[in-house]
This record gives sequence, C-alpha cells and structure tokens, in this order.
Amino acid sequence: MPAKIIDGKALAARLRADFSARISGLVASGGPQPGLAVILVGEDPASTVYVRNKIRACEQVGIRSCSHHLPSSVSNAELLGTIVELNAAPTVHGILVQLPLPPHIDLPRVLETISVEKDVVHSLHDLDPHVFAVRADHPDCVAELHAFQCHEPGIFLSLPELDKIQFDV
Repeated sequence: MPAKIIDGKALAARLRADFSARISGLVASGGPQPGLAVILVGEDPASTVYVRNKIRACEQVGIRSCSHHLPSSVSNAELLGTIVELNAAPTVHGILVQLPLPPHIDLPRVLETISVEKDVVHSLHDLDPHVFAVRADHPDCVAELHAFQCHEPGIFLSLPELDKIQFDV
C-alpha cells in the first residue's frame, strides 16, 4: 500500500478554525467562554514548552486559559489545595495537570482530586468519557476542551478530515 502524506499543519489550521467558530457560537448564544486551567509543577523543559503551546492554542480559538506554575518543591497539600480551588472556580471548565510530577507527589491522589466534571484528560479518570460530558455544568465547554486536547479525543476528532484521502487496502 503506497503511503499518503497528510498535511498536518493544514489539518490543524482547519480544526482550530472549526473550534474557534464553535466557541464563538457558544459564547454568542449566551454560553460561558470555556476556561482551561493548566497546572505545571517544576521545570521540566518539555512540559514547559507543552504548557506554553497549549495556552497559546487556547488563546487562538477563544478558550480562556490560566497557568499555575508551582515549584518542584511544592507539597502534596499545596498542589491538592490548588486543584480544589480550581474545582470550585465557576470560570474553569477544565483542569489539566501536566505530567510528569516530581517523585514526592502522590499522583493517584492528585488525579482523584480533580473533579470528574473538569478532568479534560479523562483517560486518567475511571469514568466513561461519554458520561463525563453529560455530567458537567457546562457540557458544551467541556466537550470543546476535550476535543481540543492532544489526546485520544483530539486524534479521533481529526479522523473525519481524512475522508478525502484514498487508502488502498
């Protein structure tokens, strides 16, 4: 089977334009502006770049974002306290804790502290993602945040764009 080249930059541009239009429509119809909070612990260079790019991408499509950069010496209690505050914040519809975390952090406890309604990396939660989207206070915001992440939902979202490609089987 011959290889087909996919123009990833063009696909990304189309997806971002689609997200931007959908988010603008949501806000124009009286819905809230989706809000994403990203927590970065420590100075991992790859994580720092990823978070910076995630924040920039959010700005480009109309998702309000905020970054919480905590030192690698942060205690479990301080990190969990930040998550609890973000869980309660009405303008935050999704929370992303960037991994890896320092070894002294209790990762399972961190992940279980993120409200299931705001966990945008739902593959780290035990709840079925389809149930997740319906349980949220603002399911449209959560759905946009889910699809926008560079995880399974984002990957599968782009598959319909591939319908223009003829695959030889």
